[in-house]
Amino acid sequence: MRKVSFRTINLLILGFFLLMQFWLIFLKTHDTMDINVSPGTNPTLNFWGTTRMAQSFVSRLNGLSRIDVSLATHGRPNTKDVIFELRQATEAKAFVRLVFNAATVRNNAFRTFTFPKQHRSAGKKFIFSLTSPDSTEPDSICIWMSQLNIYEDGNYLINGRPQTGDLNFRVYSRRAIVSELRRIVRNYPGIFHSPALLVAAMLLFTLAEILVLAKLLDIIYALSKGTETEADHPE
Repeated sequence: MRKVSFRTINLLILGFFLLMQFWLIFLKTHDTMDINVSPGTNPTLNFWGTTRMAQSFVSRLNGLSRIDVSLATHGRPNTKDVIFELRQATEAKAFVRLVFNAATVRNNAFRTFTFPKQHRSAGKKFIFSLTSPDSTEPDSICIWMSQLNIYEDGNYLINGRPQTGDLNFRVYSRRAIVSELRRIVRNYPGIFHSPALLVAAMLLFTLAEILVLAKLLDIIYALSKGTETEADHPE
């Protein structure tokens, strides 16, 4: 069997490292916060029976995939199922429907709702809602809200009717790091105040990593050769 040279192994390791870097920057997606409506200063009325609590919003980014809603239990056990739905404002039918039990809700904490990524969500208006048809007033939960209209692109709704204030919620989109460069330099300008400079810095950092890794592999190879020599020529 032909022995694989160290140079070939070295190139394979460096190639794998480069592929991983490419995947992490250009292909791997992660949750990116798009909208954050807070703080929640007051609880809504409990929702139960035919009551539907809802909030409209406009997605600013493509890839809408997650919504967090701040829920409250009043510190008591609640036992009935709750239904989360999401639909486009122009559509009557929800394209997301998630059911969970109120017993699993943490008091005064955000509940995360994830769903398949919506590739062309930017600029579109959506409405999420929460209902609990089987709940009763003493066995029901509520949502944290602000009594002020702190979110200009949407409305807090009860049974389809606009109310004063906004629910406490966060919207996320699944995006690759490369698609977030403009947002990163806009929010955290530092010395890299443009996407081009940030990309250049990332490339230089990657090059430095490759050089260090190559040098480390050379050192490991030299040490292994030294060990082999000592084994072949014992004192």
